Amino acid sequence: MDLSVVILAGGRAKRLGVDKALIVIKDKPLIGHTFGKIQPLSEDILIVTKSEKREKKLRQVIKAPVRFLIDEDPSIESPLIGALTGIKKAKNELVLLIGCDMPLIKHEVIEKLYKYITGVKALCLAVVPRFPNGYIEPLCAIYNKQATIKALERAIAEKSYRMKTFIKYITANHYFPVGEIKSVDPKLQTFFNVNTREDLIKLMNILEKEEPV
Repeated sequence: MDLSVVILAGGRAKRLGVDKALIVIKDKPLIGHTFGKIQPLSEDILIVTKSEKREKKLRQVIKAPVRFLIDEDPSIESPLIGALTGIKKAKNELVLLIGCDMPLIKHEVIEKLYKYITGVKALCLAVVPRFPNGYIEPLCAIYNKQATIKALERAIAEKSYRMKTFIKYITANHYFPVGEIKSVDPKLQTFFNVNTREDLIKLMNILEKEEPV
C-alpha cells in the first residue's frame, strides 16, 4: 500500500493522569504495541509529540526507522496540531491517522479502508469509520494529504480544536459503516483505545489471554 501512517503521541492523558504511550503492558509500552501492529503496513511512519524531551523518551522505546516530529505549535492543546504536523510531512498522498493507544488494530481493517478510498469511481478524499449511532472515528481513518492539510488549517484558524471538526471541511469524504468492517474484525477491536484505568485493565486481560475482547 502507498500509505503513510501518522501516530499521534501528544502527551499526558487527562483521564489517566500519566503518559499513556509509555505505560508498560506485558513487557512493552503501549505505543510499542500499537507500532508493532502498524509497522508492516507502511515504510513511512511518523510519530508526532509535543516536546523534544518527550521525543527522546519515545525514541528509547521505538528504535525502528520512523520519523519523529514535534507539534508545530505545542501551545495549542489539540490533536489537530499533531495531525497537521504529521500529515504535512507524509511522503504519500494517502495518510492513515491513528492514536498511540490503539494496540488492537487489525491489518484487514486498514486494508479495507484503503481499498475503498483507492477504488471508488467518485473522488474520495477521506474514508472515516462511522458507528450506527452516528459516532465517527477520525483516529482510524485514511485521508488525502492535501485536502486534509487545508481542512486542518481552516479548523485551527477558526479555533475549532475538537478532533472531529476538521472533517466537515473535507469536501468529498465517505463515512464507512463499521458494520462492513465486522467481516474482518467481528468485535471491532481495531477501535479499542485506552483512556481510563478500566481500559488498561481490559487491555492487559486481552493481551494476557491473547484472545478477543
